[in-house]
Amino acid sequence: MCWDEKIDWPDLRNYETAVQGVINNHRMIALCSYNLDKLKAVELIDVVRNHQIVLSRREYQWEAIKRDENTLAKAAEKRRKKEKFGISDTLTTCQAAKFLGLHVNTVRRWSQMGILKCHRIGSGRHRRFLRKDLERFSLFQRSLAPK
Repeated sequence: MCWDEKIDWPDLRNYETAVQGVINNHRMIALCSYNLDKLKAVELIDVVRNHQIVLSRREYQWEAIKRDENTLAKAAEKRRKKEKFGISDTLTTCQAAKFLGLHVNTVRRWSQMGILKCHRIGSGRHRRFLRKDLERFSLFQRSLAPK
């Protein structure tokens, strides 16, 4: 299944409950695909609740989320923060490098030097770049380029 468009969540929940009842009686694996950028925190919780395992790909790495209340709470909190602070408009270091047409190490070095503004998130202090800051920087760089 692929739910890429805006859908009616109550209908989807009912549908998935019915499908789950059928799947439980057979030896099979079902794969459901969701666009995480389009899900709200409550909808993400529904996805995790309705599936035994959720696979998520972030920054080129796969992560398996098994259904348990602790993981559910963490995922919801993370999603709420993204919605509240507009973090979906942020890019990782790799994404920022591609956006600017630079090497990843150049982006890291320039952020350390203060040339590129970044925000540090999580316990790993990962860099996140606001898309609007990168767009401004890109325009500034182009204005300096010889014509």
